[in-house]
Amino acid sequence: MDDHKAVRDRLILLVCIGFLFVNYPLLSLFSSGEAVLGIPMTYLYLFAGWAIFIGAIGIVMVQEGLRSRSEGQRRDGTHQG
Repeated sequence: MDDHKAVRDRLILLVCIGFLFVNYPLLSLFSSGEAVLGIPMTYLYLFAGWAIFIGAIGIVMVQEGLRSRSEGQRRDGTHQG
């Protein structure tokens, strides 16, 4: 049960970081008119951050799945026979 709480806490932390990521102070740092490889900095910042955010959530969930599988538990919390 503590493992599920730890995963929940990690996901909540990631969501909070995601909200800070798209909030004004950080977003304004990349709102210049400059472009990198023809892509405006704002778009590059948002799409790269979005990909990193999804990857971080995926890593947390895969680690939880591997941990559950190694402990021999099903999703409903019962042990496999």
